[in-house]
Amino acid sequence: MIGMVSAKCFLALACISTSLMVSSCDDKLDQAHKRLQKILQYKVENCGLLSTPEARAECIDNAVNTTNEAHDKLTELWTITVTEEWQTDEEFKREMKRKILDLADGPIRDLLLELVDRMFDGEDSDAEIEGSATITDPPAITDPNIITALSMAPKSITGGPTPIRLLTKQLLINADTSINVLGEVIEGQLAGSIIVRVGEGQVGPRQIQVIGGSLTFSSSHSVLGGTPIQYKVRNNSSSRMVVGLNGETVLTLDANGSAHPLSFTHDENPIFEVPMTEITHNNFNISVSTSYGYLHAWEPWPVSDFNHDNLYDNNDITAFAQALSISDPRTDLNYDNNFDTDDFDLYMEYFTEDESRWLYQSNRFSNN
Repeated sequence: MIGMVSAKCFLALACISTSLMVSSCDDKLDQAHKRLQKILQYKVENCGLLSTPEARAECIDNAVNTTNEAHDKLTELWTITVTEEWQTDEEFKREMKRKILDLADGPIRDLLLELVDRMFDGEDSDAEIEGSATITDPPAITDPNIITALSMAPKSITGGPTPIRLLTKQLLINADTSINVLGEVIEGQLAGSIIVRVGEGQVGPRQIQVIGGSLTFSSSHSVLGGTPIQYKVRNNSSSRMVVGLNGETVLTLDANGSAHPLSFTHDENPIFEVPMTEITHNNFNISVSTSYGYLHAWEPWPVSDFNHDNLYDNNDITAFAQALSISDPRTDLNYDNNFDTDDFDLYMEYFTEDESRWLYQSNRFSNN
């Protein structure tokens, strides 16, 4: 048996291999660009403290131009570094910083160095998972994405003189789970059904294809606000299941949990590697104790709490609308020098994102 072993939980902290993590790399880069836009919002607000309209306008123009150049340079350096296929997040970060240090433009260099440091810094979290998993016949499949994936999947594999037929099954998971997040212990149940394809008659060491499905973490803890967190396994991804010698098994799930309001983690598309042990054929024991460093404090859009009262409510929307009507520079969110419904729609996008996360924060999850 594996017992209490260490499990990896990569949340796209590095683009470890372009063949394995391309989508996660894209997600990470998107998060970096969002962070640049948040920094720009802070700069524009600070420009408003200057004494004359001319000085404020020049300050905003400089901030916008610098940020646009930083966006372009970030994409350029990121794309080059991804193709180099560094093996760890630390190696990826170090190489990004080396490239940034070579930049001649001081303001952009300093901005990107700070950005990369903040992107890769996180808080440790601990989790214990104790339960079981069983491969069995699935119920009627109605998810159109899974139906499509199954229709495109191979019907057999080559395993000797005759092909081995692949059968559609489900992996049922049920486990007691305890997560320690920033000192707050959240106990609950992790359960779900994963659609898999198994070789007919195969026993012992083997590979099992993962098609799709979902896991749900349910808890009565107040921080979840009564809403379970669902991790949906993405189709046509790097998910897989490998049964090795002595039944030692690793289930890898490329999952997306970002739909839940509590998804204040910096990275929203985790890859879970969960070790388990096959006790009897197609019956597995899960016993995991793991520590991983992926949690980041929720960082709201600076403009969301528009009246700066540390609340996210209708008063912010009203204040923003009033400021927009008088062409307050802070409300030109797409920086096109117009003050119109495009800016208001963008504000509502930012506000809605932050309001949902704010509502689900407990006193222990502070905004740092």
